[in-house]
Amino acid sequence: MLQTADIAFFHSPQKPYERKITVQAAELQTATIQLQSIVFCRIGSKQRWQQGFYDGARPNDQYLIKFSRSYSDVFDVQDLFVPNLASSLTMQPQDFLKAKCTVSPYLTEMRNRFFDAYIDQRTACESIPALLGSAVELESHQLAVVSRVLSDSTQKYLLCDEVGLGKTIEAGLILRHHINEKGRQARVFVIAPQALVGQWKKELETRFHLGDILDLASDSLGDNFDPEQIIYIGEYQEILNLNKQFAQSDAHNNQPKVPTMIVIDEAHRLSEFAWSENDDERTIFNHLAEASEFAECSLLLTGTPLVGRERDYLAMLHCLEPSKFPLTEQGVEQLTASITNQSNYVALYRSLDPSHEDDDIEDAIEAIEDLDLQDDELEKYIEEAKPLVDFYNDDEVDPVIRNTAVLALRKYFGERYTTNYRMLRNRRNSSNGALQGNSIGHLFPGLNPSQVITWNLPLSEVLLDQQLDDLRSMQSVLKSSVLCEHNYLSWVNALMLSPEFFAKKIEREGTLRLTSNEECERWMSMLDVAKAEQKAKDKALQDAIIGWKEDHPSGKVVVFCGEPTVADSVYKVLDKLFGCSVERHVPGIEPSFVKQDSVSVLVCDQHGEDGLNLQGKKRLAIHYSLPLELHRIEQRNGRLNRYSAQNRGASPVQNMIMLPAREGFYCGWAGVLRHGIGTFEEYRASIQEPIDQFLQASWPRVWLHGYEQLKEMEMELSRSNGIVNTELRKLELQDTMDRDTLDVRESVRFSERIKSADERFDESSIHYLSWITNGLMFNRSRGGIPDSFTLSFQHERTRVNVNNLIKHCVIGLDFDNSSYITPKTHPMSLERSRCAQTGAYPFRLGQPFVDAIYMLSSELPYGVTSALIRKVSAKIQRQLVIKTQWLTTYDDGASGNQIFKDRVAAPMISQYAYQSNGTLISTSPNIELLNAPYSKTGSNLLIGEIAIPYQDFNISMMQTGKDVTDLWEYVEHLYTQTTWEHAIDEVFRTSQQQQHTEYMKKNPYIDPLHASHTLLSMQVILLEGS
Repeated sequence: MLQTADIAFFHSPQKPYERKITVQAAELQTATIQLQSIVFCRIGSKQRWQQGFYDGARPNDQYLIKFSRSYSDVFDVQDLFVPNLASSLTMQPQDFLKAKCTVSPYLTEMRNRFFDAYIDQRTACESIPALLGSAVELESHQLAVVSRVLSDSTQKYLLCDEVGLGKTIEAGLILRHHINEKGRQARVFVIAPQALVGQWKKELETRFHLGDILDLASDSLGDNFDPEQIIYIGEYQEILNLNKQFAQSDAHNNQPKVPTMIVIDEAHRLSEFAWSENDDERTIFNHLAEASEFAECSLLLTGTPLVGRERDYLAMLHCLEPSKFPLTEQGVEQLTASITNQSNYVALYRSLDPSHEDDDIEDAIEAIEDLDLQDDELEKYIEEAKPLVDFYNDDEVDPVIRNTAVLALRKYFGERYTTNYRMLRNRRNSSNGALQGNSIGHLFPGLNPSQVITWNLPLSEVLLDQQLDDLRSMQSVLKSSVLCEHNYLSWVNALMLSPEFFAKKIEREGTLRLTSNEECERWMSMLDVAKAEQKAKDKALQDAIIGWKEDHPSGKVVVFCGEPTVADSVYKVLDKLFGCSVERHVPGIEPSFVKQDSVSVLVCDQHGEDGLNLQGKKRLAIHYSLPLELHRIEQRNGRLNRYSAQNRGASPVQNMIMLPAREGFYCGWAGVLRHGIGTFEEYRASIQEPIDQFLQASWPRVWLHGYEQLKEMEMELSRSNGIVNTELRKLELQDTMDRDTLDVRESVRFSERIKSADERFDESSIHYLSWITNGLMFNRSRGGIPDSFTLSFQHERTRVNVNNLIKHCVIGLDFDNSSYITPKTHPMSLERSRCAQTGAYPFRLGQPFVDAIYMLSSELPYGVTSALIRKVSAKIQRQLVIKTQWLTTYDDGASGNQIFKDRVAAPMISQYAYQSNGTLISTSPNIELLNAPYSKTGSNLLIGEIAIPYQDFNISMMQTGKDVTDLWEYVEHLYTQTTWEHAIDEVFRTSQQQQHTEYMKKNPYIDPLHASHTLLSMQVILLEGS
């Protein structure tokens, strides 16, 4: 009985028995071959190697192999060879060509065009496939963030763009790239406040097509847990259940450690948990921090400024680098001290630029040494870099080694000593986005100068605003406990919500504590005025909306009311007038206002100030209430004045502020916001903290001296040396750092290149279709949405392994409408720009189905070689020509980051034509003759004004009836096997050298040993004239 067996693997006809191993016979298992699998066998009297397709079992333990539509035969199992190349090896087309094992030239040409198009797209997107595979417009400031994160070996960052600049898109692109890279080994947690969970789910489903692999954490844990799910979206507290679920799963199954990536939105709220006295909240923070530390990629998103909020800042930094940023009071002190030194540290960081002169870099290094930071690791980097920039060093310095050492020192110093190194931030008005006068701000509608809506009463009536100030001024006489300094602002805030809300506050709080008749009469008189003033304010609101809608019939209005009961009241007033066209916002539910043209007025309380995307072509924001918190105005503006690629050409957002038509606190505070701070025309989030400190310090004098002090505050804020302008000048330092950590100017150029190339890709992606449908035999059908199509695997026809296809396709296969035996893609479109509107998947690199086809095609010896006789109606000598297609990439053997490697040197794909002696053919008309497409029936090649007829004949074995015609015999009459193999070896050698030379011309500073060359195809053309 057989005890052992020798196993070998087929690499090529030249190496049919490779990687031999001996195994126990008991370990052998029967393998099944998928129909249409590629196999190799020997046929004909000369036992030539031929590629065929497995077509199933036949009687007498034989198997049918098809070689073409007209030629097939049966074989014993021992005569079949199934290609099985080790993953560490590459295909060797020259070995197949030497054995004259070729396929139709149609296939080779289709395959070549497919690889050309794929590498062209890879080069254009700088190996960030998610940029092309997602249905989002590619804006420069977002590309800068995505590129910075993905090119870093440590992907731990705070994304701190201002509200509305597209942090979700940035995080989504990075997440999509992570899925592309990790495949089914990825596990991603997206953690957000409850109100934003649904929005995240929708964005990831529609823009990034991740719906097949995501679910809400609340729906997918416990009994519903699916360990194969990849993306979990949940609230902060659900991190506890996620960690617990996966801990149990890891104990029983061989699951990936989790998470591989975590995204935390509204991350500034983590501070509430980090420093909380509540044990449960601190536990939530600790779990989030541990998950963030463990993950390969951690993104914390916040649009809230961190200036002056060191505790919030430290809580987030602790999640990224806990050892560097301990969550202690000492940690707060160290961070605060570090921030004070940022001006000097940033200047030194910027000086460590390899493009600078040696003496400038040397000065910076000496200045760092003078800081005496007691950092041994820093000293090592200095020791490596300093001799290479020594002005008096007479030794010749390799520029590559010099630049690498300086960059390593710069990176370490930046990460360790510049607190903003891992904070990526774009501002609308930042010069960081400037390129020829173009800034980030042009991507947004902008804010028009604010207008006011006033209401009034007869002059005989004293408005609530004035009466409240009279009570304030009489406080020294009345000695009231109802109105005093510590609660003054709460009364003012109630007043600015609505007269009715103010009246309810009087009824709720005032009447219980009134001690004098005079004070009681004053408060009660306010109740009477409140009713009249409420009607006047509501009437002014109605008139303003009617007037604006008459001027802008297709425009939409958002009314910010600031408090639920006020919003409910306003909704009732407007519902009577506008009916179904008005909507009351409900937290956690996307408003119909966003999706339906018929809904044109949205009424929001404070929950509508955060997390909503309300942008559009024409928008009006009415501030029915006027909050005392500056950030709430910023958040309101951010709901409408935000980035949206679908709303290019949108008009600036109009702000209208509701005010009483008389002087008082209400008008004074509006003046501070409008003219002192400028918050309705410009974003002030980046300088909010010092403004808030100023306001906090100023309220006591308003209590003492009345609303006239608000005019003084307005002037103090707005003058040239006031807080606003002073703080804006300070931002220039931050922008300097931003330009180093986030080069938006280069990304502007990158964005323009991609957009230009994307139009070309609409056409070149047709080459994908040609190879996939005509080469690999997938079936193309019309998609269920406009201008789309689907591609489906056809059993007994398609020529790739279905299991390998499914394994590579993490997303993109529609199993709701197909099976695992014959999977079908979701609808795809050649026009990526339309995918955001239609919901189709972009048919591009970065689409896992396309990427899977690239990987499977690289692994298969299908279409890698062909041979033809080209008969030309012209007097030319017979000539044996060999064409090659080469791909060269940079590989230093150290970095696994493809983005980094492609940035050092972009991939290069080239085709060459050679005579059999290795002489390059590059001149006309020969090169035109050789590059003409394969034509079995004959065609004309136009060179200049001369049409040259030609016809091609595939060199192969063909069956006609019972007879087999072997065209290779004709070739062998002309060239011996030795001559044939010598020609192939010579062309392989010289074409590889040519490819290497051209690659080094483009990349003269790289180590030549790091150029990795792969031969993709070889094609023989035997030119013969008439």
